[in-house]
Amino acid sequence: MLKGEELISELLNDPQAFVNQAKPDLLLQEYFRGFPLDTLRPLIYSDDLYLKSAAAYILSELGAQGKELIADTVKLLNEESAVVRFSAIESIMTCATGELANYFVYVVQALEDEHLGIRVQVMKLVYNASTEQLLAAYNWYGGEDALIHKKGLDALLKVDSLSERDIYVLLDENNALGRKYGTIALKKINQKFPGLSDKVLTSDDVELKKFFR
Repeated sequence: MLKGEELISELLNDPQAFVNQAKPDLLLQEYFRGFPLDTLRPLIYSDDLYLKSAAAYILSELGAQGKELIADTVKLLNEESAVVRFSAIESIMTCATGELANYFVYVVQALEDEHLGIRVQVMKLVYNASTEQLLAAYNWYGGEDALIHKKGLDALLKVDSLSERDIYVLLDENNALGRKYGTIALKKINQKFPGLSDKVLTSDDVELKKFFR
């Protein structure tokens, strides 16, 4: 039996012990060596949290090498575990390029995740997103219920041409999502408008301050 198969067998036999002993790292190395990625699918669709946790961790570490499982990874975004959700988000972020760029919209949607830590980390991912990814998400959104996303993504796509007034208006949005986009935009061009930093750093919005610092 190949080592990858042995590790999968051990994981399935006692998922909790396998995860607690940090053995997903050993399994990860097997995937880097060419162990078939489709062996991760049963873990993703399992009802066992530890199996899903192992799969999510491995996917987040595989980077673009795991892109053939990007559609399956989306399922992990519905998990109760914040760790599993964020691992899935990281994996999707890395794989959402080229013909898969539309999947970046799932990263954007996580700006409204229920977990504050995830929201802050996702702001960092959106900050580092490529033009290709931002444009794919912008084109995906439609309808009045998506206007905040459209406006925010448009601002990020045109960030170098935004005026101080444009940024101020974004930072002064009545909704948290709009202010997130404004803060991301400001951080990208903060050297142009350093005076606006105080509007973020003195606000009552903890996640904006955590991201901006």
